[in-house]
Amino acid sequence: MRSTVIIILTLLNLIVHGQTNRKSIDYSPDKNFGLLITFSQLPDVNTDWKYWLITNNRDTILLTATITHDEFPPATFWSKSSQQIIFEDQTHENKDNKIKIYNLKDKKTEFETVGLIWGLGKNNFDQDRGLLFYFKRIENKKRTFDLMTLNIETKEIKRLSSVTTSGDPITGTPEIISVDKIKKQLTLTFETADSRQDKIKVLY
Repeated sequence: MRSTVIIILTLLNLIVHGQTNRKSIDYSPDKNFGLLITFSQLPDVNTDWKYWLITNNRDTILLTATITHDEFPPATFWSKSSQQIIFEDQTHENKDNKIKIYNLKDKKTEFETVGLIWGLGKNNFDQDRGLLFYFKRIENKKRTFDLMTLNIETKEIKRLSSVTTSGDPITGTPEIISVDKIKKQLTLTFETADSRQDKIKVLY
């Protein structure tokens, strides 16, 4: 309870000092960490996003920041042990987004790989098994994406499947629309080359 109160006080302090317009906050499973997401509207229908990690001793760390137009904001996930936070880095420093694992105890990024998550990300993580699902665009094949899985403990990466889409940067990006954690099955949707919406099921 004390950790939650400290995080709330830190959140209020950020608001008072004008560091946020609109905000949401999410807590780690053990309630010792909070993720404050702030966002504000910019001209030309752009949105400025900032993701602040708040610790129980009032430290605030900027995990990632980005500006979106038609894209979804970065997805984030807590590990079941509350030792890590996993997030998509959309800093646009290069053409590829990155998936990063941040160690909460050591306060540093412990792993990163190229990848993207389309959608809000609610179906992209099996917390009990510590498995993250994401897509990787095939180099020199703009319409083809590999579906990948990352074990956040062992850092093992596996390719589960591949899909060829319309290539449209918005409608042609595949999305995981459901996850069955009992059957260990994902359902993907994407726009095909002939502009149809297709769905496939993939076991993990």
